Amino acid sequence: MVANVLLLVALTLLQCTGTTRAEIPECETVGGSCEVSCPDGFEMPLPTCSRNKVCCKKSVSLSLDIFTRQADSRGFCKNDKKCKRKGGKCISIKENCDTVIIPGKCKHVCCHCCLKDNCKSKKGKNGCDKKGGECKLKAVGCSANQTESKGCKGKRCTCCVGPPPPARSYCENCGKADIEPTRIVGGQETEIGEYPWQVLIILNNQGGGGQSVCGGSLIKNNWVLTAAHCFETTYAGMILSFGDHQTTDASETASYTVIYSESEYQNFVFTHPDYNSPELNDNDVALIETKGAVPFQKNIKPVCLGLPEDVVFGKQAVVTGWGYTEYRGDNSEVLMEVALDLISTEDCAEKYQNTPQTFTITDNMICTLTPDKDACSGDSGGPLIYQIPDGRWVQIGIVSFGYQCAFDDAPGVYTRVDKQIGWINETTGSQQC
Repeated sequence: MVANVLLLVALTLLQCTGTTRAEIPECETVGGSCEVSCPDGFEMPLPTCSRNKVCCKKSVSLSLDIFTRQADSRGFCKNDKKCKRKGGKCISIKENCDTVIIPGKCKHVCCHCCLKDNCKSKKGKNGCDKKGGECKLKAVGCSANQTESKGCKGKRCTCCVGPPPPARSYCENCGKADIEPTRIVGGQETEIGEYPWQVLIILNNQGGGGQSVCGGSLIKNNWVLTAAHCFETTYAGMILSFGDHQTTDASETASYTVIYSESEYQNFVFTHPDYNSPELNDNDVALIETKGAVPFQKNIKPVCLGLPEDVVFGKQAVVTGWGYTEYRGDNSEVLMEVALDLISTEDCAEKYQNTPQTFTITDNMICTLTPDKDACSGDSGGPLIYQIPDGRWVQIGIVSFGYQCAFDDAPGVYTRVDKQIGWINETTGSQQC
């Protein structure tokens, strides 16, 4: 599996750049080292080494960035005809697309086809603006409480009539990352900075008994959203790590860290008053207040909070974390991601009547079920996110519980975020970012 992924990366990079071997950078220039052999998952087949040696480095993100820059400088992202016919423009995968990305319409994999938003209302009494509507790209679509109508210029546009979608809570530019995902997620390491709202929560156990790990998400500049069950035990202190990726690499430090002593951390943690684990696991949500504002930067940005219309059963959402890679296994050293299928609360409740341990599923929960894929211990409190049509990521769930990890026909269960927004607003005290 690893070898196939690495070969795909190598072929992708060569296709991006069209380079000859003489133009490929030396191993050391991308942070690797030339060795006779590498541990599983560390080999980078593209950068050069001397004879009979291979380049060893776990993350390929830096190498990909180098080759993408080369592709940009050589003009590979000139507008392709297929993309242009769709009304789009091919741009570098490093650039954010503010509308919709159309897959497979650019010749080079270092480029994606970004649909241009030039929708305008027709003039006259039949124009969209006269109906009190708003012209949007059909690919973006109208919100759930709007209806489509005519009155816009261009066959790729539609007139959305009705109240606009409610504003996202807190931060106007929430849910945007500098790195655009370029692959199907299947349980693998993330790119550095791909999910800049992810927070690593390290809880120091009493009596020097090691550490426990939970996940969280930055929702405004001084508040982190996580799970209440992470705080059922009293700890000797807590560390919040923002912008982190690899937890064991001393050279790859987090961008920002907040440290709480044993005497003070409990004053900054707020669990939902109606949380009642382990009987029901309902309202499994907590908030952590930081000591001052967390500085937003490339690897630290807030996520949007999900709305009811963002929960679409049958679609896929993504969960991220440093949790166990298998049941009763070990925590991952790097931030991982996996795409999971959303199932209805009814289906989830029915399946949990036939598992070795039964659970009550409430309307305050969301469930996922994908064979051999799941969140696990150590992912608790982390975000379940969904990408909405405008390209932003919204958090629809918080990792809560399940029977073991990826157990056959046992869904993963998450706290449903849109059901908790009232309590979040009350606890954080304002709508400000």
